[in-house]
Amino acid sequence: MIKVTLDIPGVGFTELELKKGKYGNGRLAIWLEEPKTGEPWCKLTVNMPEDHLEDGEFFVKTWSENADTTTALMCQTDLFSNTGRIVPAGYANACVWRFQDPKTLDQMRGY
Repeated sequence: MIKVTLDIPGVGFTELELKKGKYGNGRLAIWLEEPKTGEPWCKLTVNMPEDHLEDGEFFVKTWSENADTTTALMCQTDLFSNTGRIVPAGYANACVWRFQDPKTLDQMRGY
């Protein structure tokens, strides 16, 4: 189980759990939930089936309601690294991230 406590602007300190699953095409899906209630907080990843990923990479939704949470995840934890690659996702751009330690994925609970 991977839990993080983030200081999110406008919200304050919030404990969240990272969860994993798979999209229909087998790509990694990651979302955050409030661990006490199981309520979803946000879907971290987006599925971009037509775009290429290297092993261990995933597309991250960094816009709209995810902006503050993804900024906090990147700046306040050492879980992720940003590859610097971006991919057009409609009217926005998805960032390509990877885990700093690939074993983190094994520690996440899934559905």
